[in-house]
Amino acid sequence: PKSRLKRDSELRLIKEFFGERTRIAHITRQRCRSFMELLSKYPSNATKRFGQVSLADAVALAEDKGLAAMSATTANAYLATFNRLMQFAVEEGWL
Repeated sequence: PKSRLKRDSELRLIKEFFGERTRIAHITRQRCRSFMELLSKYPSNATKRFGQVSLADAVALAEDKGLAAMSATTANAYLATFNRLMQFAVEEGWL
């Protein structure tokens, strides 16, 4: 379903940015702010436009082409998914 594809896309970007092997306890506030900043520049429909390029490459390509970033609503959905992951880590005692 579409909701699963959306969640997979959100998780892919989170995993790419923070690193698949990064311990959750090593994710700093500054790193979270950097993620939020980069996400605010991430173009809408990046995968459709650029294929499977990295988050940073998609942002650079979009800036070069003058493409708009994803909507605030979409960016907030990505941040909500990240927030749920962090909340889960707290509940499990990992943070």
